Amino acid sequence: MSKFKKVIRFLHLWLGLLSGIVVFVVAATGCLYSFEKEFRSYMYEDITCVTDDIKTPKSIDEIIHIVKKKYPKEKIKSLSLKADKNVCVEVFLPKRKSFI
Repeated sequence: MSKFKKVIRFLHLWLGLLSGIVVFVVAATGCLYSFEKEFRSYMYEDITCVTDDIKTPKSIDEIIHIVKKKYPKEKIKSLSLKADKNVCVEVFLPKRKSFI
């Protein structure tokens, strides 16, 4: 086998392995990014899920009042009503990602 073929095979092997690592990292971070909400709800389950039984549901006005009481200097960006049985409402504030 000629020296040229050995060099080409060596380069092909190592460049292929290096590019495979790059492709793997891009795929893994893309997967994490696409399932971001699911990962966040799993990681922060203690603050995102309602565990006690609430007999009477709170109105939107009551929820806004609770959020304004906790964060008086911030304005509410949006409210998101959830169909999940453990998460009722998600409140988005401009400076914070979200508050449930």
